[in-house]
Amino acid sequence: MVASAELQQRFQARLLTGLHTNNVLRGAWAEEIAAHYLGDCRFPEQWSYFDLDWEGQKVSVKHSVGSAARFAIPRTAYAWEPDGATPASGAFLGSGPNDRRFWCDLYVFAWLDLGHKVRVPSLEQVLEPSQWRFATLTRAQMEARFDPEARSVGRSVLAEHTPFVPGPELAPIARRELGLA
Repeated sequence: MVASAELQQRFQARLLTGLHTNNVLRGAWAEEIAAHYLGDCRFPEQWSYFDLDWEGQKVSVKHSVGSAARFAIPRTAYAWEPDGATPASGAFLGSGPNDRRFWCDLYVFAWLDLGHKVRVPSLEQVLEPSQWRFATLTRAQMEARFDPEARSVGRSVLAEHTPFVPGPELAPIARRELGLA
């Protein structure tokens, strides 16, 4: 019989080595890095329409890799009962095309810049926080610049509206954009 600690170690190693190829795991890591650079973030206790609660602001973190990065933009949100087990009545917060909107106070776009030729990042590249760059847009900026029907935005289009900055610059820019500075 495998000891619990050994089983957990094997699973953690599998998760860690899957970071460079698994988009869901990489997204969770991008959220963790963004939270680190923002500072004093709380992750929601259950699935929610936002990824981080930062200084009372609901933050969505989207990530992408490579030179032709595309970021999926969430347009709808769901609400769940406090137990997290069942949807609340009226769980879907957007019921149709007229209800599509941006729900978070701040959108953080995390981009792992790998240059023009690399498609799959190495584990070392993914794990190194200094390799990531960040851009921020408030809900109002998202609404002004992008159609709520949009399903994604490319890095070059996003860069026309906001700069990508190293992690240490993320919190000051986000505070300024939200009027918290």
